[in-house]
Amino acid sequence: MYISDPDRYWDEVCELARQDARLDALLHTTICVTMAQGAQQPNVIPAHVSATISARVLPGETGDEILAYIQQHLTGGIQVRRVSGIDPVNADTPDSEEFRLIEQTIHDVYGDDVIVMPELMLFATDSRYYKDIARHIFLFSGYEQDDTWGPMHGVNERIPAATLPGSRNFFRRLMENYNA
Repeated sequence: MYISDPDRYWDEVCELARQDARLDALLHTTICVTMAQGAQQPNVIPAHVSATISARVLPGETGDEILAYIQQHLTGGIQVRRVSGIDPVNADTPDSEEFRLIEQTIHDVYGDDVIVMPELMLFATDSRYYKDIARHIFLFSGYEQDDTWGPMHGVNERIPAATLPGSRNFFRRLMENYNA
């Protein structure tokens, strides 16, 4: 089952996103100041200040576009430069033989009652290094995530050992299905 007309439900999705920060982050590029430096004392005007901004760029946008967006909102000669970053891999289509192979594998491992649909992954993976040589890139871990996981990129980040067999089983079955 796929949502074939996302525009039809856009208002409902936006309302849900107002209640769910994770869903909200899937709908647009996010920008966050993660580090800032200035004066060493509260009563001193610094000669130089700096800030590091982390952006999770929505597929279809580029880091250079985000840099230009930030620059247009700054005044007074503030300089901005891009220190690092790789543009996101564009979303792949579920209308492919490869996606159907992944869908079948998910059903084999997790059951036929699982609804398979594309979703934007909120974090970077090494898959972006394969975009020039791979015909399709689909991101899937095989882990079943629940409340026992630590916060992503936060204090006590962890993947519970009990989830590892599910991922191993998924990728083993994917290779079996691919070779069939």
